[in-house]
Amino acid sequence: MRPTALIRRMLQIEYLQNELTREMRVVKQELRDRGVTVIEVENRPLDVRVHYKVNERHQEALFMTPMLYAEVEGGLRRWLGEIPE
Repeated sequence: MRPTALIRRMLQIEYLQNELTREMRVVKQELRDRGVTVIEVENRPLDVRVHYKVNERHQEALFMTPMLYAEVEGGLRRWLGEIPE
């Protein structure tokens, strides 16, 4: 790959990183605005368990790891092309 192509990719990744940081701030603020506090995130082999509180009521949610990764990888492919293993 040409140096300019690598530089272009680097700049794209930096932009993506900045956008993700900004989006994380937005999402965390929205959670706060809705009275949601994430207490614990447990990454397990097949799922992610999230213990959280809405106002004063404790709740849990399970997110299937393969589904989460597939959603993220789909978005990354649009930006980066092939994702290395």
